[in-house]
Amino acid sequence: MELRKTFSLVLVGLILTLTLGPQSVRASSSVTNITNPDGHACSEPGFITFENLSDGTSLSVGNIGGVQFTTTGGFTWLVGDFDTGLYNGKYPNGGYTSEGTHWAWLGPNQGTGRIDFVNGPASSFSLLASVNSSAVSVDAYGANDAFLERAGPSAINYGTGHMDELKITRQVADIAYVLVHDTGNFFEVDAICTDAGTGPVVVLDPGHGQILQDDVLQYQRSPSPTYGVIEDILTLDIAASAKADLEASNIGVYLTRTTSRAPFAPPNCGNPCFADLNKRVRWAEKQEADLMVSIHTNGSDTDATANGSESFYSTVAPSPDSSSLAGFVLARVVALGLRDRHVQQKNYNIINTSMASALIEVAFHSNSQLATGQTITDEARLNDPAFRSGAARAISDGIQEYYATKSN
Repeated sequence: MELRKTFSLVLVGLILTLTLGPQSVRASSSVTNITNPDGHACSEPGFITFENLSDGTSLSVGNIGGVQFTTTGGFTWLVGDFDTGLYNGKYPNGGYTSEGTHWAWLGPNQGTGRIDFVNGPASSFSLLASVNSSAVSVDAYGANDAFLERAGPSAINYGTGHMDELKITRQVADIAYVLVHDTGNFFEVDAICTDAGTGPVVVLDPGHGQILQDDVLQYQRSPSPTYGVIEDILTLDIAASAKADLEASNIGVYLTRTTSRAPFAPPNCGNPCFADLNKRVRWAEKQEADLMVSIHTNGSDTDATANGSESFYSTVAPSPDSSSLAGFVLARVVALGLRDRHVQQKNYNIINTSMASALIEVAFHSNSQLATGQTITDEARLNDPAFRSGAARAISDGIQEYYATKSN
């Protein structure tokens, strides 16, 4: 997809030599005047435009083609569309231009734009920039935040119909992310081109989340009997840790929610909120991930001794791989010392997907009384940050075991 209305970008023609042990890594950067952006082509496997995204779409949720857009100031990249009639139109109707009609941009003075490669590092990165009153530069960084290379400054091409291609090329794939620096003016970026890794991509769904009920945010699950832990909070904590574990193994991860709120729930939605669940599924499908795991903790209103772990895959849309995914994840979680309640099939909306999907019930937050054979309740386990970290690692390991069988 294409980047369009952003700020001025710069590519400086330089050659840097960095030393990695006894080996030198050559790098180059360039700025090329593109007189016909609509005819621009990308020779790398990762070509990102924004033609299929609506005007105003936030790029700071999830990623596109393994590329994640954030900022250093906590602001948001947005998609712009000249066909809306806004932005004074595309050149020659207005001063800015793009490859196609869509582009990406930040507002003025909204920090530095950051672009991460979630599926693995890149050796080549470029983008097109339409720049107004001050130049923009692109800085490449390695996995340990080591500066690698700068591209820029760009030309000021507003009102010309031209764009600058800012390009960085490395001898090895060591670019973890790039920073796009602006100096307070509007600029547009488009046509991101990269050879960044196209490794596995996962969606993790932290179950539940707060919903606005009569103008008051309420969790969908009640606090546990002894420690007052809440499933909605537990699942987000476990999912965030599992995300970090997977990303450390070069697996790209999307979370269906990153805050306490259910992402798509309308006010006064029921419990369960099917509107939210169904939109989570549609959102997950759009990420073109390989699989999805929905993370939950279990509860019983009638039996305080109910305990253990269980996983589910869909009866309605079961991918052939969903049962094995559910099995690998459950086996790893059970290995933490929990009772095995087995893999089951059930018609849960959240796992009715076209990709391999599983739902894991890590443990019972309602287990406040010891059952026969138990030495610690599930509730006490879930109250322990070390256990939650272990559960996250178990989910990560189960997913990676699933991938290992797929590659054999």
